[in-house]
Amino acid sequence: MTTNNINETPNLAQLLERLRLEDYKYGQMSKRFSSAYWVIIPLYLASIIAHVIDGDISGIYSGVCFLSGMLIFALSFRKYYKEFSYVDYSLATLSMLKKAAKRYSPFQKLTWWVLLGALFIDAGLVLNSTIIFKDILQTQLLFLGALTVSIGIGLLIWKNRYKPLRDDVLKLIKEIEA
Repeated sequence: MTTNNINETPNLAQLLERLRLEDYKYGQMSKRFSSAYWVIIPLYLASIIAHVIDGDISGIYSGVCFLSGMLIFALSFRKYYKEFSYVDYSLATLSMLKKAAKRYSPFQKLTWWVLLGALFIDAGLVLNSTIIFKDILQTQLLFLGALTVSIGIGLLIWKNRYKPLRDDVLKLIKEIEA
């Protein structure tokens, strides 16, 4: 459904239908992730309480870092759910399209919060591992490697699935503003 010719303007009705479908799918995915994190959070809270009872300071700090990261993820996915599920398609066309272009950008303000959550998870992993430099270095290499691969996969998915949609939105914005 994307345009084949670079100069060809996408059909507004088809584009809106594609936006509605992708907004719905992304909203539902975000809702599922948010729900999963809200299930995990009490488990980490119970873990922290167990570490407090045992007097394990390292375990408490590790648990608080994990809990903080999970909380940031849960709130971020909740925000994504609201952003994608409650899109106002009755706005003026240009305004709605500009919001859609922003929504389908690969990096947004909320992305920084998600990365902060990942840093909390990383700190929790480091505090949870033994205090031998080799283990901490190994933990960092594995975690940062997994994070890099995850970001790469996410960008590939964005490039194949959402970039064509965003490009069509930007073409239409350009035509309307011209």
